[in-house]
Amino acid sequence: MFAVSIPPGDDGWCPAGMRVDDTMPDQWLTYTDAAAALRMTPESVRQRARREHWRKQMGNDGKALILVPSDTDRTPPGDTADDTPVSRPVKRPESDAALAALQARLCEMEARAFELRADIERERSERLQERERADRLTEEVTSLARQLAATVQEAGSRESDLREHLAKAREASASDRACAEKASLELLAWKARPWWRRLAG
Repeated sequence: MFAVSIPPGDDGWCPAGMRVDDTMPDQWLTYTDAAAALRMTPESVRQRARREHWRKQMGNDGKALILVPSDTDRTPPGDTADDTPVSRPVKRPESDAALAALQARLCEMEARAFELRADIERERSERLQERERADRLTEEVTSLARQLAATVQEAGSRESDLREHLAKAREASASDRACAEKASLELLAWKARPWWRRLAG
């Protein structure tokens, strides 16, 4: 900690190049002088003054002055002389545990995705086999239908032939029956003649 003050006889203005020491109260400084006193860059001083709401006014020379409090640290936490924040990684067990849980969950999801892909491939293979089986059955049914149609056509042709033969056989039977009946009648008539006529013919 250090303190800055207005030197005796001065009206609140700090000469250029004046340093802040540990015995001075609040002091008005330019951004450049404050940066040199606080061992910071002028831009860091400007941001710090805005952040900590330091008082600001214009000097007689037209330069902006800021009132640096007496309890101002030379280098505030997180700031360095070249305005480069110090980065100190902090290892958090909670983050490690959460990361491990996420990795485990990711492994589970990848395993599940692999199983689903295997199931999909197996189902696709089964569907292809079923489609091939269905195609074969369709071909067999088509072949049987053709064979059945040919058999029906052949049976119809045979039936037609049988009907024709049956009709001819019936006609022949009727003709033979007529001949037999005629011969029977002639025989009866011949028997009914006297014997002498039968001899005469």
